[in-house]
Amino acid sequence: MNWFPQGWNRFLFLVTPEEWEELLSGFHQVTFCRRVPDGYRESPPETLLAPWRALWEKLQGPEPLDFKRDRACFDWADGLAHDLDRCPYAAPFRDEETGEWFRLADFPEPCAGVQPFAMVPGEDGRLHTRFHYSQFPWLIAGLELHYPKKVAYFNKTRDGYERVVPCDEIETYCRVYRPLTQRIKGMTGPLTFSIGDKTFRPGVRVSSGAKAAFPGFWFAREYGARL
Repeated sequence: MNWFPQGWNRFLFLVTPEEWEELLSGFHQVTFCRRVPDGYRESPPETLLAPWRALWEKLQGPEPLDFKRDRACFDWADGLAHDLDRCPYAAPFRDEETGEWFRLADFPEPCAGVQPFAMVPGEDGRLHTRFHYSQFPWLIAGLELHYPKKVAYFNKTRDGYERVVPCDEIETYCRVYRPLTQRIKGMTGPLTFSIGDKTFRPGVRVSSGAKAAFPGFWFAREYGARL
């Protein structure tokens, strides 16, 4: 791909698997960060639903999540797009070991990315949400929708940038990221909870169904979080 992200828009939210399935409706799910089989066009609708459903159960389970043991919960290689014609793949290449043919994404602009996020209390008394979820899988507290703030396009020699485009001028941002965040806002409100005598407002949107489940999450149990 001929571009590089500059900064990130991040939207943190917590919804039930059923609500997440509803939110995904109308968007294409496409693999963008690993190779795909030759002939691949898009992923099935359950691709971004299945790992969240698995996480939802594990986060309320009797044992804390383990990144290696619970690999099925961490398959987040797909993003969201509105137009498959804007999601082309490069020429096929052959895996010398298996003989199979694959392609890599060559999208002219980013798709909207999705992954879990962890909430980690710091020694500074603040909650941190920028640690990678693989570092603290048992402290996962929801999903993160993200999109670059700007996209810098390389020049022909790839030794610099030809142009830098703000996200609000990019079609996928306007047709996927922005309307999806509005959908989420329509079914959620701000998450507020207390740990000890301190109240936290971490900038996470939560639905009423997910809010009812939150006290059972490992994060809430480990730190005694109260709604």
